[in-house]
Amino acid sequence: MSQGRLVAAVTGSEVDAAIVSERLPAHMIPDHVELLDETPLSANGKVDRQAVAALVTPRTESTAPQGELETEIAALWADLLGLDEIGRTQNFFTLGGDSLKATRFVEVLRGKHGPIVSLRSFFAAPTVAAVAEALDADVEEGVL
Repeated sequence: MSQGRLVAAVTGSEVDAAIVSERLPAHMIPDHVELLDETPLSANGKVDRQAVAALVTPRTESTAPQGELETEIAALWADLLGLDEIGRTQNFFTLGGDSLKATRFVEVLRGKHGPIVSLRSFFAAPTVAAVAEALDADVEEGVL
């Protein structure tokens, strides 16, 4: 498991990503699900978390932000999350974000662009592309 990313390791049959995304709120959906043959156990029979973390290889592919607005949003996230690169479809919460950082992000956006993105809507669609789309829609409607 990598620092600041939500990764799941499961055993048994394959996990359908669509089912996971339907049953979990957006901030709990793992960035990557690793299917393991068996759960590594420690000498006393408990789950060996370090061994599981060593087996999990999170995905890193991502599309770069498109346009000035997505680039601005990605830069804000990178600053808040302490990351170098943010992809346009990566989930804020799987990158290490939490409710406090989400609140800070929404407040920074509010200061720059007005009260466009609510915390509730950000939790529902926490990607650079989704936030930029919400901002673009309001710009086109003349809200800004």
